Amino acid sequence: MDAELEPLVHGVRMENLDPGPSRAKSFGRGALILVSLSLFIALGAWIDQSHGVPTEQIEHAESDNDQIKGNSPYQLKYVIGQSHRPAPLGTCIATLMRRPTCRRPMVLFMMALLLVLTCVCCCEVYSCCACCGGHRRKSAIPEEEQLRSGKEELEELLKKKSINFVADQWSDAAPKAEIEEKIQRSWDVSYIAENFELIEEVVRIMKEYPGLKLHVKGCTTSKMAEKDLYIVRSAFGKDFSEDFPWAVMDLEMAYAQGRVLSLKRILGDLGISHKRIRTSYELTKERKIVLELEVQEV
Repeated sequence: MDAELEPLVHGVRMENLDPGPSRAKSFGRGALILVSLSLFIALGAWIDQSHGVPTEQIEHAESDNDQIKGNSPYQLKYVIGQSHRPAPLGTCIATLMRRPTCRRPMVLFMMALLLVLTCVCCCEVYSCCACCGGHRRKSAIPEEEQLRSGKEELEELLKKKSINFVADQWSDAAPKAEIEEKIQRSWDVSYIAENFELIEEVVRIMKEYPGLKLHVKGCTTSKMAEKDLYIVRSAFGKDFSEDFPWAVMDLEMAYAQGRVLSLKRILGDLGISHKRIRTSYELTKERKIVLELEVQEV
């Protein structure tokens, strides 16, 4: 059964989950660039203004020859003198260097610096979106070769490690909150710390081969009892409704579905786009999570 349900929300659920150094570094560089940009503009404006003229006198500048005809020699001298006074840096930026008095070394330098830092900011935004998994990265390695190498690494990894779950037993006489907590714990991938050793390696492989997607298949040995439907549905909704608002609980294989969604949520929090994860669940002879790599569909 296909369980591909793309969520609207990719919120971080676990408090102790590190979003990753690449994203933090991108935000740090972006903040540093913005602060540097503001300081350079403020410094340039201060230097330029200290060598310029009061702002209120700029209104008399750049008079047209037709406007000054008929004035007295003293008035003509005043108007011409004012037309050559340098405009402030802010005025030059606002007018896009259209005033002749803006074409001086300090203003040209500050405009060039502003343009360079703006380009750097755009690059940082693009880099940040890329590290958050907002788009599919390109790779020079053919997808067939990525699939072969990725499968070899994943198979070798799964020979040594596996994803495990707890098997909490609960009684109908127990309080509802306690039962729901045990149900959620039984499909929670993050409850066993050793699982993260395997998950981090899977994330590394996914990032190393961006042309691949991961098939996460949940396996269970039996269908859920009808008497447990109400309490399991309540636990399922509380656990996954925020991160997967479109997910509809499977009435027979809710535990397998819960394990799949729990792992998918963690992979998303660690930087793997949910678009690169295909999920399904089925009845088998043992309870487990099966991981397989596939080529992404364009």
